[in-house]
Amino acid sequence: MKIAGYSNISATANCVTIKHGGASNDKIRPPAHRHHTKSIPKAISKSNAYRRKRFKVYNNTMYVPTEAEVISEKKIYIPVYLNKFRIVGCVDSGSDLTLMHDSLFKRIKQRHQTLNTSDIPFITTFSDNNVKVKGKLPSTLLLNQNHPGIPIDIYVITDIPNQTPFLLGNDLLRVGLGQISYVDSFNGPVPEIVFKYPVTYKCSVYYTAPRELFNCTAEYSLKPFETQDVEFELPSAAPVIRKDHILITAQYLRLINIIPSRSDLDYIPSK
Repeated sequence: MKIAGYSNISATANCVTIKHGGASNDKIRPPAHRHHTKSIPKAISKSNAYRRKRFKVYNNTMYVPTEAEVISEKKIYIPVYLNKFRIVGCVDSGSDLTLMHDSLFKRIKQRHQTLNTSDIPFITTFSDNNVKVKGKLPSTLLLNQNHPGIPIDIYVITDIPNQTPFLLGNDLLRVGLGQISYVDSFNGPVPEIVFKYPVTYKCSVYYTAPRELFNCTAEYSLKPFETQDVEFELPSAAPVIRKDHILITAQYLRLINIIPSRSDLDYIPSK
C-alpha cells in the first residue's frame, strides 16, 4: 500500500467501541489514511440483512466527550514537507520556537545530517519544567511538494510524553508572513492559515482534538461468523511518516474482534 506515493507508512491505532448502525445507506466520510487488518465477527446479521459497524477510540476508555469538550481541546494541524517526508505539525502561535522531538528527527534525518549547536540550552514548559534542547536544525519547510519553502531553524528537544512531536511556532508564522483566521462553516468556525512569503499559499488545515489522532474507523458488511480483510482509515492529521509501522488492536472483546496486525498504509490526498 502507499501513502502520498510512499510505502511502509504507519501509526498506532486502537479500537475500543462499536457504534451500531442499522442496515442503511448512511455513509461515513473516511479520513485520509488506510490500513489493512482482519476482524472476527460474532453473529451480527438479522433477517439476512448485514449491519455496518463503525469503530471509534477515545484514549482507551469508553468515555465519549461532550461537543463542548471536543471543541475546547481542538488544535490546528497542517502538513509540511522536510527532507522529502510529509510531516503533520501542530500550529501554536503561543510558542516562540518551532520544536521537534528527537525521536522524530532521527526518523527523518538524512544520512549525514547533524544538528548545529543550539543557542538555547533549555526550553521551559507551561508546567515550569525544563526540557533540554539537543541542537538546532537549519531547514527549509515546504508547504507542499512544489512549494519553494520557508527558511526556519527547528530546535530538536528531548521527547515530551503525550505531546505533539512537531510544533510549528510563531517564528514560522513570522518568517512566512502567516495569518490564522476563522471562517464560518456548517460545523461552526474553522481555522484557515495563509502564508504570503515567499509565495501566497493557503494551507490544508486539520482542526481536531489530540485524542482523535490515534482513532481509526472501518466500514464493512459481515455475515455471521465471517472473517474478512477490511481497510481501517486514520485521521488526516495522524502523526505518520513513510518509515513508520502501525499496529491496530482492539482493547475490548465485543461483537467484533480485531486480530492485531501490521501492514503498509495508503495516503489518499483527495480525502
